[in-house]
Amino acid sequence: MKAIIVPKNKTGGVVSTTVLGTGALIISVIVLLVVVSTLFSADLFVDARLTNTTVNETQTVSTSGVKFGDNTRHGAVCTLTTAKNGTGGETIGSGNYTVVGCLITATATSEYNNSAWNLDVSTVYDSDSEKYSEDMNTNFTEGIGNISEKIPVILLIVAVVFLFGALVLLMRNANAMGISNQGSL
Repeated sequence: MKAIIVPKNKTGGVVSTTVLGTGALIISVIVLLVVVSTLFSADLFVDARLTNTTVNETQTVSTSGVKFGDNTRHGAVCTLTTAKNGTGGETIGSGNYTVVGCLITATATSEYNNSAWNLDVSTVYDSDSEKYSEDMNTNFTEGIGNISEKIPVILLIVAVVFLFGALVLLMRNANAMGISNQGSL
């Protein structure tokens, strides 16, 4: 037994085509939202993070701070392993600087302020696949937001089209029944 959604003698109607098209669009968007949200909540790309280690990265560190490591990478988390004086080679103690993210700042009391430092750094950052998937998720969410703002206008247009369609059908049926108001004035 075949399931018939639209009877054979009613194919191509404006109302049935609009209703079926809108329903298919709504169902496909819901399925797409479920699939996308499931993929992103599964954290599939966390294992795709990359690490870069740099030895003797030379930076001039001052109280205004300087970025270090691969700080321009998406999702970069920089870890300072060792800081050494660029001229003497002695290790600089952690009391001479502060590290926040990928920014190192010399303390005001540091004897190494505004001098060359050699930094041993490890940076963990997102792979391209993770970056692209996060960007895609952001764009997808913004796109859904933009479309949802336009839904009332779209529904209004569909309602006006249905109203004019109903008027045309009423006028055609009135003419067929001889009820039309031709020449009565």
